[in-house]
Amino acid sequence: MTRGRSLPPEALEFFRKHGAKGGKIGGKRRLETMTPEERSAIAKKASQKAAEVRSKKAAAKAAKKPAKRAAKPARKGPAD
Repeated sequence: MTRGRSLPPEALEFFRKHGAKGGKIGGKRRLETMTPEERSAIAKKASQKAAEVRSKKAAAKAAKKPAKRAAKPARKGPAD
């Protein structure tokens, strides 16, 4: 497809319908054909990526917080 041109509306509708249908089948078929070891490897990879994203978000949030001020020294009362 070239830039600046789009498909006719009928073609876009056709691809929307059939693309969604294929996507629903694809995930199930993929799980049926994978071995337990392959599924485990994919799950581990996803878990690691999710932990990475959480860590980056936490670091960004911590960087935005202003630094805590130092505690004020205790006041001394008048000498007796």
